[in-house]
Amino acid sequence: MYKPSVIGITEVKPKNTRYAVQECEVAIDDYDLFHNRTDKKGRGMCLHVDSSLKASQIEVQDNDFEEQILVECRLDGSDKLLIGLIYRSPNSPPENTEKLNKLIVDLGKQKQYSHILPMGDFNHPKVDWQNETCNCSEEHQAQKFLKATQDAYLTQHQKEPTRFRQGQNPSLDDLVFTNREKMINSITTQARLGRSDHVTLIISFSCSYDKREPARKKTKFEEGNYEEMNLDLAEADWDELLSNKSVEETWKTIKDEIQKAGKSCVTNLLEALDDWTRLIDSGSSIDVVYMDFQKAFDTVPHCRLLKKVEAYGLKGPILNWISAFLGDRKQRVRINGTFSDEVAVTSGIPQGSVLGPILFVIYTNDLPKHVQNTVKLFADDTKIYAASDNQESTASLQQDLGSLQKWSNDWLLKFHPQKCKVMKIGTRKSKALYHMKHVDAETGTIREIPLAESEVEADLGVQIDNYLKFKKQHVDSVTARANSVIGIIRRTFEFLDCKLFIQLYKTIETPILEYAQTVRQPRHKTLCKQLEDVQRRATKLISSISELPYSERLERLGLPSLEHRRLRGDMIDIFNQRNPEPPNKKITVPPKVGIEPTRSMGAGDAVNKGRE
Repeated sequence: MYKPSVIGITEVKPKNTRYAVQECEVAIDDYDLFHNRTDKKGRGMCLHVDSSLKASQIEVQDNDFEEQILVECRLDGSDKLLIGLIYRSPNSPPENTEKLNKLIVDLGKQKQYSHILPMGDFNHPKVDWQNETCNCSEEHQAQKFLKATQDAYLTQHQKEPTRFRQGQNPSLDDLVFTNREKMINSITTQARLGRSDHVTLIISFSCSYDKREPARKKTKFEEGNYEEMNLDLAEADWDELLSNKSVEETWKTIKDEIQKAGKSCVTNLLEALDDWTRLIDSGSSIDVVYMDFQKAFDTVPHCRLLKKVEAYGLKGPILNWISAFLGDRKQRVRINGTFSDEVAVTSGIPQGSVLGPILFVIYTNDLPKHVQNTVKLFADDTKIYAASDNQESTASLQQDLGSLQKWSNDWLLKFHPQKCKVMKIGTRKSKALYHMKHVDAETGTIREIPLAESEVEADLGVQIDNYLKFKKQHVDSVTARANSVIGIIRRTFEFLDCKLFIQLYKTIETPILEYAQTVRQPRHKTLCKQLEDVQRRATKLISSISELPYSERLERLGLPSLEHRRLRGDMIDIFNQRNPEPPNKKITVPPKVGIEPTRSMGAGDAVNKGRE
């Protein structure tokens, strides 16, 4: 199968789109991705370069033309390749075109590159590239652009029209330039990409580079000295080394010691909400302080972490194994293809691993013992709260903040006072002001930083407001993310059948709509309808059933309504709380397919009878 070394795509985003293009939509395996403005205004561009070329992005000094991506690649010997992907809107103002012309001239001056390849959608159809002429006035934008390419001594290789739209004459908008005439072997055209009205250009470019994969280290098992290995293993005292525990038993001991079984983001939130609502029902108000660690996972010191691990009774080979997992790591910085010197990593927990989060929990697990009030921890998310009815309660909370800072100073895991927030929950909010101490890194002076008060705070992915109503802020956030994902599905798949839709919907959409729904279930009909409309629109993506009423679409797909899913989820959670089962025993509840509007459904009645 043909695999190009470089892939350039302009106008990545559709016109007037409401959603940002996510990197996962345009990323390609084994290619380095360089993109421009895919999450901002404008049409956006993507440049994919084969990873073996080891490309790095560069900038041309004193040029602020926005729709450009420039990367450099090393070729064989001392040769270097400069690739430019450029887009100019047909409605581009004169000042922007002047910036483009200057960029073209500047590219021609890059003498350090043996090969220069600017390409893209320039939208200058008035230039006759067969004869390199333009029948326009000297002040016309097309004439100035042609002159800029000539001043840069660039050769334009595409001669045939590249844009075809019904009712319009074909035009040559997509251009391919080089700094040498013989660099392009051939250019062929293929069918358009997606719904574009431009053809795809396949360019055969003449250069030489080493595309071989780096040699992989291979273990020659047939040459192993297994007799000597057996003798070494036979001499080991395994009882003493593993303390009569298997790896599974040791692993279970670690987890059981530091975390209660079954804890999750949802149970963390439910326990906190249970405390808060109980206090509100008794007429109290609550002050909650959301703490923020400074670069939490990156600043845990290894020596102190290993001391805490050892204090939990993990010694011998297990401790040595964890020490080896953390140690002998180095890091360096790469800027424009140049690497800094390597330095040893003496702090931080490797992220993206199974062991990393558990080690962080071990490091912070003793934090609640240093305060009087309630602390809830989940990885690096920490909140502390107390009733705020009287001065003694708020003074106690302030004292706890001081204790937490002392703990953070002792264990070198600093809090960020400017990012710690206070949320006052209830109708009778306290007037208390809270503060934390901050040490100036340059002068060493200590000053008190007042903590900012917040009306809405993101707590483990759920927007908590200071009246615990979970109103529009959270529902807006959920529906915006869910609609964005539906937009990705719609743009990526031109055809969807029921089976493929169900796989996509349940995999990437349902987790967004149903995350922590037991915690933040909306009570207002309008908010319930806002959530249901996401699924209503999504099911219309399937052309074969898009004209059916919503309830029939759900029945065809075997999907219940979101209202039904929320009620079912509540019942399952209540059942599990009242009837705890062993972790290996699963409780199955028969799914209800489709929906039937009834008076007893309340908010669901409005959902079912709403817009199809």
